[in-house]
Amino acid sequence: MRAVFLSGLFIIASSFSTLEKDINLAYTFKVGDRYEWVQTSNQSVKQTVPGMGDVTIDVKMEGAFDLKVLELTATGAKVEIQYSRLKVESKSPLANINFDSNGDADNTQNKIVKSMVGKPFSFTMTKRGVIEKVEGSENLLSGLSDLGLDEAAQTRARQLLNETVGESSVRASLGTGFLNYPETKIKTGDHWKQAAVLPLSLPLAISNDWSLKQIEGSVATVEADGELTTPDKEKITTLPNGIKSKVDLGGRQVLSGKVNIKTGWPTTLNVSSEITGKMLLLAGGMIPADMEVPMAITTESVIEIKKKQ
Repeated sequence: MRAVFLSGLFIIASSFSTLEKDINLAYTFKVGDRYEWVQTSNQSVKQTVPGMGDVTIDVKMEGAFDLKVLELTATGAKVEIQYSRLKVESKSPLANINFDSNGDADNTQNKIVKSMVGKPFSFTMTKRGVIEKVEGSENLLSGLSDLGLDEAAQTRARQLLNETVGESSVRASLGTGFLNYPETKIKTGDHWKQAAVLPLSLPLAISNDWSLKQIEGSVATVEADGELTTPDKEKITTLPNGIKSKVDLGGRQVLSGKVNIKTGWPTTLNVSSEITGKMLLLAGGMIPADMEVPMAITTESVIEIKKKQ
């Protein structure tokens, strides 16, 4: 009987000893730490254009950043970022565009993206994963004037690259890859909310429901289910071709990521989104009257972040 009693005590004690502890997810920064960020994204934009019918634009981007912690701040750190490689493929009924920093060096389009490689700029983020600001991203395009392009070609290149690797696009990518953490400790099954206006040319906002799904050793699985909305449907934006427009878009973005609990840095992330709605092209120039364009945008991204030794 005594042996059975002691065995029972052992089981009870073991149960309490294996109870999961709350964890404090937060980014840790050390000046000089380096990381490599590798991302592949596929996006399909489908539009129904009056007089043209259905038009689909498929864009694939493959890129890699080198990250280096420059200095600590009161809320987090300032991090240097620079491209180590970049490839963009865009296919549409109007034109096919290919930029590859590792491609044929005599190709003008490749020269354009190659001129962006190794051009440093920086961003500041908090320990909770909020991107506070991006600085110096104009340095990415500083080499265009040295490529011998005429003014019209430079303008077209700037317009296209600003859509894919400009400050707003970079900030949006960073905001997706750097997960947002709550101020309090959490355990498996806990949820927290986060809302933000996305720094994109299209006026979109996201309301995320984050959750800690599981913990395995030093790795946590974090997920987010986000609702995308247009906060200001009357806001007028200017498209790269100079046409002014308004949008009414909405959709969903889901994310699943693996996180190093000790450092707070994610290691792998999968992100997908679906956006539908309409764009209203405003009368002016080549647009004789307001034109409504239904559209749907789907995006799939995979991100890997590794610490460099």
